Amino acid sequence: MLTFVAHKRLPYKKMLVLTGATIGFVLFVMVGEGVQEMQLAGWIPTSNIGVTFPGWIGTWLAVFPTWETLGAQAFAVAFSVGSYLFRRARPRKRPQRAGLEPARRPDAPPEAHPVAG
Repeated sequence: MLTFVAHKRLPYKKMLVLTGATIGFVLFVMVGEGVQEMQLAGWIPTSNIGVTFPGWIGTWLAVFPTWETLGAQAFAVAFSVGSYLFRRARPRKRPQRAGLEPARRPDAPPEAHPVAG
């Protein structure tokens, strides 16, 4: 709902970044909850970090005091932010800069070739 309200005031690029950040937050929560469920099923070992968090943090943010959940969430955040920064750091390849001619629309539609057979 926030994106629908904000889209009238934000340019499209900023709107896409805001939407990406929201999806990144959902990824963070889903990874934490997924690892927690796999730990409860016994598929992943549980290594407590020795700190207790308030219950609402686990309920709302899926942050649990185990190395596995925090490590998976840190990896997900690092991968997402890293891919965003990597894309921003890479220069865009434009045909004019490479000495190539940009694509053009054809003057006429392509001709149909008879089927051999």
